[in-house]
Amino acid sequence: MAAAISESRPFDVILVDDSSRLSRDTKDALTIFERLNFAGIRLIAVSQGIDSQDEQAQVLVTVHGWWTASTSRNLLRRRIEGWRALF
Repeated sequence: MAAAISESRPFDVILVDDSSRLSRDTKDALTIFERLNFAGIRLIAVSQGIDSQDEQAQVLVTVHGWWTASTSRNLLRRRIEGWRALF
């Protein structure tokens, strides 16, 4: 993040396969999106079709951020239940 917001940033675009690679928390995903946007860095999440230059990007980041956070919590819960069943 420091390189992205520095004056002599070495890149203009961050390309990820999925937005979950940036964060698995909705608030963090939006914060990262907003900071990169403010710094003029374009963010593209390929598999979700999110491009920060699109006007619906913030909505998509929010929805996918929520989905990723929810899925992550559910996986953790199932993992804990599985471990409890073993013992």
